[in-house]
Amino acid sequence: MNSTVLKYLNDLYKLSSDSAISRGRYLIINFNGSNNRDVEELVNKLQQLTPDRLINEDVERSPDGAICSINFVKSTLKVYKSFREMVNVYFPLALKGELTEDHATFFLFDKQYSSKAVFKHFFALQDWVTWLKRVTGNFYSKDNDSQMIFYLIETIEDDKKVKTHEASITSSHVFEQLFSIKEIPAEMKFEGDENYAAEKNLIAKSALTKILKSTNFDLLNVICNSESLLHTFKHNYEFYIRKFSIDKFTREIEIAKIEYFEKINAIIHDNQAKALSIPVVILGTSLLRSWNVMSAILILTAMVLALYLVILNLNHKTEAIEDCITSAGKALENIDQTTSYQDSLSLSSGDIDNVLTQIDIKGKKAIKLLNNIKLGIVCAASVWFVYMVSFYLNSSGTCPFS
Repeated sequence: MNSTVLKYLNDLYKLSSDSAISRGRYLIINFNGSNNRDVEELVNKLQQLTPDRLINEDVERSPDGAICSINFVKSTLKVYKSFREMVNVYFPLALKGELTEDHATFFLFDKQYSSKAVFKHFFALQDWVTWLKRVTGNFYSKDNDSQMIFYLIETIEDDKKVKTHEASITSSHVFEQLFSIKEIPAEMKFEGDENYAAEKNLIAKSALTKILKSTNFDLLNVICNSESLLHTFKHNYEFYIRKFSIDKFTREIEIAKIEYFEKINAIIHDNQAKALSIPVVILGTSLLRSWNVMSAILILTAMVLALYLVILNLNHKTEAIEDCITSAGKALENIDQTTSYQDSLSLSSGDIDNVLTQIDIKGKKAIKLLNNIKLGIVCAASVWFVYMVSFYLNSSGTCPFS
């Protein structure tokens, strides 16, 4: 209701003879009779809305019946004799974050300010103060909330030192520059944003320190001219994202490379173990002291079975390695496509091809090793076959080598 009352009072003030007085508990507005019809309408609305604050006896009229003045009870209403008085009230509220829509309507004697978007700029100031509190983390108010001081800690890596910078906002400076205060750029409103919230806060703090140093720590000037701060923040944030994305990108493809190397190595070691079954059969053959058909058949069966299983497994593992190379290509392509920061792709365009080439070379070497194992097995089996034939001929006394 107070907002409506204040609206009617402001409308009446616009129709007045630029004469208003605050006397005790009354707000007195004088009229020259030129807009009496509109004044009558607004006074009637006020009397209907707040009959206890504006009784008929408080409405003074001229001999012709036109309203000369009203004496309105102003208790609980936001009535300010000067813009300075208003700043002294609204500034502490902005520092505490207590400005609400209820403060958007007020009565200000100075018409040059009452026609401006005063509350809009005070609300922007409150948003900036809240942002500064979150970014700096170090602040306190003094002089009955007429000043707020923020502290920024800067680490100087080269000198291994820590410096503390001080910047402040005062009600006197706000009085002079209130209408130059702009809203916080949307890109810097990251409260509630879960994506890199802590990193954004640190980047904003670094950007704020840099800009303050260039303006001799005139904090209100930075707020009123926030373009430089926004530019520095965006530049630093993009640099961080680029570096983070490239590091993440490189880490992912290195993990993929190690994973596929391990798969290929595991395949090779598995087959080397299985290939040992051939020497075991050969060793069993060497234990024969005389020709025995049953023993020969048993050993021959073991050799054929071992050869079949080992060659079959080697062929299967060769296909597995080829599939592994193909799978690595698809996995690396997926990493390439899902990299969040596109600029990092151009910077790391050769990394994917390089890692894929390494995996391909590793796979081909593994396939070549398996083929060599096959060749070795064929050679060993051939030697074993010659030995078995010679052993048989030797037992029958017809061996040419004996």
